[in-house]
Amino acid sequence: MNKINLVAIDPLPSPSALREQYPLGIKEAAYIEKTRREIVQILDRDDPRLLLIVGPCSIHDVNAAEEYALKLRQMARDLSDTFLIVMRVYFDKPRTTLGWKGLLGDPHLNGSHAIDDGLRLTRQLLIRMAELEMPTAAEFLDPTSGHYFGDLVSWGCIGARTSESQTHRQLASSLPMPTAFKNSTAGNIEVAINGILAASQPQTYIGMDDHGQIARVRSAGNPCSHLALRGGELKPNFDAVSIANCIDKLENAKLPARVIIDCSHDNSRRKHEQQVAVFQSVVQRIADGEECIRGLILESHLFAGNQTLLADKSKLQYAVSLTDPCLDWETTRSLIEWGYEALQKKQSEAMVEVECEHLLQ
Repeated sequence: MNKINLVAIDPLPSPSALREQYPLGIKEAAYIEKTRREIVQILDRDDPRLLLIVGPCSIHDVNAAEEYALKLRQMARDLSDTFLIVMRVYFDKPRTTLGWKGLLGDPHLNGSHAIDDGLRLTRQLLIRMAELEMPTAAEFLDPTSGHYFGDLVSWGCIGARTSESQTHRQLASSLPMPTAFKNSTAGNIEVAINGILAASQPQTYIGMDDHGQIARVRSAGNPCSHLALRGGELKPNFDAVSIANCIDKLENAKLPARVIIDCSHDNSRRKHEQQVAVFQSVVQRIADGEECIRGLILESHLFAGNQTLLADKSKLQYAVSLTDPCLDWETTRSLIEWGYEALQKKQSEAMVEVECEHLLQ
């Protein structure tokens, strides 16, 4: 191997060693499996509720993440007859060029890239979420991360920059949870649909086993792969015309007509406050009978906006995103409660109409 550009290779714990060090309890494992089944039922319309993926763009402070989770857990319980709320715990962040790569890649926020610490912190945090009975959502960016954390996540995502990657399609085919493919950053939906098709089928590829050994991996395929629309560089794609076009493409590919709408990213033109209008527009369409939309994604933290990573960590604002700007907690709570009331009102009106029809017969 030509090592001219290679600086160092540092060993990391194997997935099996990390799981032995930080095991998932039987009760918590059962809860995660239960949540996965509920998400599948929502996607298949066997459960009339909506899936809400809510939380920080990225996690950089585990204490702030737990504080957020406790607030979200209470709301999730209060609104559980209409929403299944899952918390974003994104530990691995793609960068268009350069930048902080997330809790897994740089947990100390100082460029030390202590991935061994990142592995431990991430697994500890995800286990804590399971103990709180707060189901989690995560993007699988590094192809090995599924081995380390796949047992802890209820909903997975292949991001806009990797939906076209064969490596990530193969990874998704072996993930044990429902997994979304996002359209590309340019807005290309076919990329994600092709990803869903590939991930839904058995795959054989070079990968890694749980002991860290390079191995031939054979997957059964992930039948719960689905589409997430996050807008594109030229325009959003949460509007009715875009959704109809998307459904046509899914049906032409002989895939289920099920879609998740990401209210952030290019659907809100990366202005966090615009997520409110996107969410309200989509919820209203769902209330009016749009059945193919099975869930929404919101980027939200305890406090609004985002901040630049500073060399002096003492100057960082608590619970403010280091990556994309987020809604604050109070706005998030009010918005989701608005959605709950809108859907409840529509359901009540529908029940009244049915009762009136029975009386007239």
